[in-house]
Amino acid sequence: MSPNTLPPGIIILAADISPMDVISHIPVLCEDHNIPYIYVPSRAELGAAGSTKRPTSVVMLTPNVGGKKDEKKEGSEEWLETYKDLHKLALKLGQTVKV
Repeated sequence: MSPNTLPPGIIILAADISPMDVISHIPVLCEDHNIPYIYVPSRAELGAAGSTKRPTSVVMLTPNVGGKKDEKKEGSEEWLETYKDLHKLALKLGQTVKV
């Protein structure tokens, strides 16, 4: 996937999952489908970023506000621009970590 092509989503995984086997299959699926993924340190912080009090293990961000392609919502242009910036960052970070 080229840096100019937007993926259907970006996966954000919490790194403090125990046991890790709970989410270990997700990066493999992401790589199979060319979906970028990144890790954040904490389930609690990921949940708070999603406006919930519950710890959250995995979140998928999509380029469309509300997940529907045809609807235009307030702030959708700003959301798409932010999504593009996150996509570039995820690609950059993904290139720096090689296993």
